[in-house]
Amino acid sequence: MVMSLSAGFQFSLNFLQAKKILRKLTGLCCMLLFTLCLFADQENGGKALASPPGRWNKADVTFDSNTAFESLVVSSDKKTVENVGVPQVVPDNPERFNSSPCVLGSPGFQSGKHFFEVKYGTQREWAVGIAGKSVERKRNLRLVPEERIWQRGLWWLRGLDSDKPHNSSGKIIVFLDYNGGKVIFNLNGEVTTVKANFNREEVVPFYYLGGGVSLTNL
Repeated sequence: MVMSLSAGFQFSLNFLQAKKILRKLTGLCCMLLFTLCLFADQENGGKALASPPGRWNKADVTFDSNTAFESLVVSSDKKTVENVGVPQVVPDNPERFNSSPCVLGSPGFQSGKHFFEVKYGTQREWAVGIAGKSVERKRNLRLVPEERIWQRGLWWLRGLDSDKPHNSSGKIIVFLDYNGGKVIFNLNGEVTTVKANFNREEVVPFYYLGGGVSLTNL
């Protein structure tokens, strides 16, 4: 009987100690989760960036300087482009935009699920998205699907894509589901899905930059 009481006491003691340890671990896990959420919140301008379900291939996108409008300057590593507002001396090759401040990216896509990320600054006159390889280069463009362009961006004078003010830098993620016929945009946590008919055409990353705007492929 003495041995039974002793064993029972020891079991109760071990159980209480285990409960205390579990509570401490639970508290630490909650603190860790809160910290991770806080960092994600600060890193993404106050919103956690959501990704659509499924497996997506991250594309290593660069700017194609041969397509860049005359006032767009592409960095030597082809990762950053800036609209300097002053025409540069560039050849008027067939691939180049000569009426709209646009540039295309590389590589192109004709199947699969892909995504790329673009960092923007505090300027608000830009658009990022997908364009058909046959997009018009030699006249002013309307940034609409009828022109083979699917895009989202930020604008000073019109709430085309977002009516909320954006006074800080941020990131836009473009998800291309070629076979599914859709483009998904994640602009600092605001997700928009656009249906698209690619007609089996190769599509490429597309960028529009207003004066003074700089964009960087991540």
